[in-house]
Amino acid sequence: MIARKLAGGICPAIPIACNNQLSEGKKWFIRFDFTGKQPCEDRQVAIKSRLMPDKVPLYQRIYAVVRQIPPGKVASYGQIARIVGGCSAHMVGFAMAGSGAHTDVPWQRVINVQGKVSPRIGFGGLLQRELLEEEGGEFDGEGRVDFERFGWLGN
Repeated sequence: MIARKLAGGICPAIPIACNNQLSEGKKWFIRFDFTGKQPCEDRQVAIKSRLMPDKVPLYQRIYAVVRQIPPGKVASYGQIARIVGGCSAHMVGFAMAGSGAHTDVPWQRVINVQGKVSPRIGFGGLLQRELLEEEGGEFDGEGRVDFERFGWLGN
């Protein structure tokens, strides 16, 4: 395990194999911040996910990855699924829907592969777009976020 010194604590970086067009042949690292901004259980999730992936519940693994997406950046459901491993984009979508709007999981930062907010019942799609715009995200005339500008690379 690689560790990096951050203000307030050590931040282990967990290597993640990721095969997609943004990371062709590269190994990405998920950095877990233990400076009080993230719940302490993220560290346990990270370590258990690496050492015993079958022992950590899937939604906890998904949430631990999504918490790493910085404000103003987005990732696709499929990208999160590839990083987590052992799940599909649909499963990530179900996890985001199950996280609730008032949690520490930044669910609004996960969008579909077309760069759009996925349709939701009620006002969820409008709320997601509004939250992303408040963080500095921008949408074009067709309601798309430019992954080249706002995409999270998983590091």
